[in-house]
Amino acid sequence: RLYFATLRSKPKSTANTHYFCTDDEFIYENFYADFGPLNLAMLYRYCCKLNKKLKSFTLTRKRIVHYTSFDQRKRSNAAVLIGGYADTVRRCSDVRRQSSGI
Repeated sequence: RLYFATLRSKPKSTANTHYFCTDDEFIYENFYADFGPLNLAMLYRYCCKLNKKLKSFTLTRKRIVHYTSFDQRKRSNAAVLIGGYADTVRRCSDVRRQSSGI
């Protein structure tokens, strides 16, 4: 029920789908002429935000789509966020399930 998309324009959420974007929320503060990746504090904040959406009663039956723009810098940082979420949060829950015998 979690999706990642690159879109040209801002979509409107529907009865079945909730769209959200973090392009202007999690901004990399560059050191020189680089553009990322985002730091671990931002990844943590993103994971908390996404977990809240996934556990929200009002979003229970909706697809949740994290979308980003075609801007290469924003797109790569958004990919780091959702990839980091998949790697840390989802893996941890899988490990907990396996260790509890589920």
